[in-house]
Amino acid sequence: VNLYDKPGATTWPITVFSYFYVREDLSGMHPHTAALLKAFLTFSWSGEGSSLLGDFGFTPLPASMVSFNQDTVNNVMTWPAGMQDFTFETSTDSGPGAGDMIISLKRRSYAEVERELMATQIASLEAEVQTLRSTAGEVAPHTHDHEHEDDHSDTGVAIAALAVSIVALFSSSCALFYAMRASKTVCFQNFKENGSPTAAV
Repeated sequence: VNLYDKPGATTWPITVFSYFYVREDLSGMHPHTAALLKAFLTFSWSGEGSSLLGDFGFTPLPASMVSFNQDTVNNVMTWPAGMQDFTFETSTDSGPGAGDMIISLKRRSYAEVERELMATQIASLEAEVQTLRSTAGEVAPHTHDHEHEDDHSDTGVAIAALAVSIVALFSSSCALFYAMRASKTVCFQNFKENGSPTAAV
């Protein structure tokens, strides 16, 4: 199948695919590890998993490929004997939801936790900047010597400028970090818009 340089004003000339390369026979894998792998594969083309693809510039798989993949996982691949599948919680049930083989509805990714922490740190830095600006504004009125007044004013402005630059540097570093992370993180089997899948699990 050749998907390069297809006609159309809105057709991208290069198509990129992402795949899962998984062994067909996983009977020798630890049952818990295999169950988690199966849950990850199934989640990737589920409704919830597909809803996340837009954040990475991908489009969901068509229904026919989802069906093919699910059939491959259920009927073609060999899983360890006695393996118990993980199930995804669909409502916050305090009883069954705390089971060993239940993936909680309240789960959060490390990226979410990191973003929340960085947002808190940025807010703290912004508060410090405001404090420094207030301090700089209070220095000049209490200084009667014009020469010293200029010195204090310049010092206060310099401190505030330094604090602002630190916040800007920290914010840009956070943005660069997540841009690089997003470009390297492909967690789902999917295909670029205007393309079609050419391989399964």
